[in-house]
Amino acid sequence: MSGLLRLANEFLERMMNPSYGPLLNDEYAMRLGELLADEHTSDQLAQEATRLTRVDELSAHTWLWLLGQPQADAIDRGLLGYLCIEFEAAAFRARVIDSALRDNPRLEPGEVYVSGRQSIQELENVWLRDLVATVVQLGDDSEGTQAPSSDSAGNFRGPDPYNAQSMLVALLSVGRRDCHEAAAALLHHEWAGQDALLRSFDSRMTSMDEASQTQWTRLRPGRGLQD
Repeated sequence: MSGLLRLANEFLERMMNPSYGPLLNDEYAMRLGELLADEHTSDQLAQEATRLTRVDELSAHTWLWLLGQPQADAIDRGLLGYLCIEFEAAAFRARVIDSALRDNPRLEPGEVYVSGRQSIQELENVWLRDLVATVVQLGDDSEGTQAPSSDSAGNFRGPDPYNAQSMLVALLSVGRRDCHEAAAALLHHEWAGQDALLRSFDSRMTSMDEASQTQWTRLRPGRGLQD
């Protein structure tokens, strides 16, 4: 990892981690602000972002910060895929997906996009198709499937059903057309974790009003919420 991102990684850890105390948190927030105020910082940050190759080069705090910067466009999309698998928190995954698809049309608030594609293999967005397929493979070893090779840091984990539920929440949270299409494909895919995924989806829908339920349940197979 290069110099600027190394410093940012250190500063953000001390800025965001409450165990350091509010005084040190504030001190490093100021130091990071001074660092980024340099007129050459933007170009250097973009250059260093292109050289990132492993998820473990940055902390979770630094990845979230970098994804919010304009220079996030320079991050390799393959690396973003590994990043989205390595960190299982739905909110984190949503940030990664939103960054990777920033050129994809954003939906209006409350809008639900439903297309005719209900298969993972039919998804036009190759990055999302590979991501959803990997999550299903990680959560289902019943067919002896094998997830794509990990990077040099071994960033893919073993089978974990939580992966699919977390990914579904992330896809629904982003609010872009391709994400809703990918969420529908994930819900329709027949695999060992499908029933648990549908129950999780239905549970979230029960907290919504009837009109919203009608919209969102168009993404799932079957006719609305299950008994």
